Amino acid sequence: MRKRPLNAKETKSKQFDVVTSIATEEGQPRVVLHEPKKKVDLDKFVQNHKFNFDRTFGEECDNDELYGATVLPLLRKMAKQARGRRLTDPIGKHTHTHNHVGCGGCRGAAG
Repeated sequence: MRKRPLNAKETKSKQFDVVTSIATEEGQPRVVLHEPKKKVDLDKFVQNHKFNFDRTFGEECDNDELYGATVLPLLRKMAKQARGRRLTDPIGKHTHTHNHVGCGGCRGAAG
C-alpha cells in the first residue's frame, strides 16, 4: 500500500489528510484512515480506522524504492526460472503459446 502526499491544491485549500502510514510497536505496517464525522449535536470528531498490510510505503517513498521492494523481486524470481510460458491472443482467432527465457532487458533483473 502506498500513501500519496497531498498535492499543492489540497495543501493550499487546507484539506485534511485522511490517511497515515505507520508501523505498530511490533513493526507491523499499518494504515490509519481518519474519517471526519459529525455527532447528532453537530460536534465534529474524527473516527480512526486501522488496517494492517504486509508492506506500506509512506509519502516520502519514491518510485525507485517502490520498484525495488515490489517489482524487482518478482522479476528476479521470474528470471531465475529456466523457462516461462505466456499466452497471447493476437488480433486473429487463434491463441498462441510462446516460450521465453529470462527477462532479457528487464531493469535490474538477475540474468
